[in-house]
Amino acid sequence: AFDRVHDMFVSCHDLHEAFLAALAPVAERLRTARHLATELGDHRVDDVTARVEELTGRYATDPLSFADQPPADVLAELGARVDALADELARIVAVRGSWDDRVTAVADAMADVEAARAIEEQVRLRAQELVVTAPLDPPPDRLPALRRELATLPDQKGWDVRVRALSELETAVDAAAGEVRAAHALADGLLERRTELRGRFEAYRAKAGRLGLAE
Repeated sequence: AFDRVHDMFVSCHDLHEAFLAALAPVAERLRTARHLATELGDHRVDDVTARVEELTGRYATDPLSFADQPPADVLAELGARVDALADELARIVAVRGSWDDRVTAVADAMADVEAARAIEEQVRLRAQELVVTAPLDPPPDRLPALRRELATLPDQKGWDVRVRALSELETAVDAAAGEVRAAHALADGLLERRTELRGRFEAYRAKAGRLGLAE
């Protein structure tokens, strides 16, 4: 009977030690995430911390309940959650550190879109004047809405919400710039094609003149 109890004790001890060894890198990354979360006032790390404490308690009191699962498998999903959260918190801290520069860059990008819209309009109207085509649709004017979003960034509660809003705004500004570039390229392409055809026409007319067929 002593041998049976000894074997069970060894099994429990080995499982617990294996869990602690597998938990060590996860716990280290979790400490980093908690430090960042405290700095940012972000509470999403609380759920992950509670899950680590739950598993630690179960391995300490009933390790045989995990006898068929290697600790690495038990911790795989949790480790992935910790990694993702730590990476996101680090990204938020990085954006917070460069917040003024990022906001200025977005405002400058909006100004570039506005300037590009003015140029696109000139090219589009010129294309409609010279080329027989259906009216060319102007790109949507998204700048008023984008500027409102930029103005409300400081009102966002929590750095995670603020950083996400800034990232979405940057993406929206890039998309607006892409729409303007596409509209410009369409109109400019029509003008280039017209210039090409006009050059060919002049070449044919010159050739006809040399052959005495100008009429």
